[in-house]
Amino acid sequence: MSESPPVAEQAEELPLRPLSHHLALTVYWLSNSLLWGALLHLGLQSRLSDWYSQDRVGYYLGIMGFVGGSIATVAQIVTGAFSDRSLSPWGRRRPFLVVGSTCAVCALMFLGAAKSFWPFAGALVLVQLCSNIALAPFTALLPDTVNPREHGKASGFMGVARLLGDIGGLILAAAMLNANEEISQNKALLVAFHDQRMPLLCGAMGAFMVLTAAYTCYTIREQPLKS
Repeated sequence: MSESPPVAEQAEELPLRPLSHHLALTVYWLSNSLLWGALLHLGLQSRLSDWYSQDRVGYYLGIMGFVGGSIATVAQIVTGAFSDRSLSPWGRRRPFLVVGSTCAVCALMFLGAAKSFWPFAGALVLVQLCSNIALAPFTALLPDTVNPREHGKASGFMGVARLLGDIGGLILAAAMLNANEEISQNKALLVAFHDQRMPLLCGAMGAFMVLTAAYTCYTIREQPLKS
């Protein structure tokens, strides 16, 4: 019995994809870009400023960036390799996308609710770990499901999504984290809103990630690996 050809050799046989397929690849990338655009540009610094003076904020940002970046790198390498060999009937990539996104949203809720540095740092590590468990297999959906003739088109859509996510995350964080007297002259109300800014921001980003992950998993159909 002849062996089935590797997935890479079947790429040229893939049909040209409709716009909905490219949008499914784009919107999940957009939600991840929005998440990290909001957190890295303003979210982390704003929250750390609630606990530490400005001369200590940069120190803790550096530590969190190093630890988070290391975890993200390892998570993508490991989960990418596991997804290459997955025999799930859902496909090789979508189970990781569902599990990683679900766990990332849960960790994001803990991040927004954290009242001190160490719970906040732990939740941030979990967000980075879980989001990258989903992200590495997700990025493989492009070569898995898109004909090589359309790789440039798909990459262009994803590049625009990343740019919009970075800008949109910055705008969203600035709008939700900058409470001031224009909201209300009631000091107690201002304090209450100040305490809810991060949970609201994390909730908004988590809801968007759930919607985009669901749309991606519903729209994209994978061919399960048989052996």
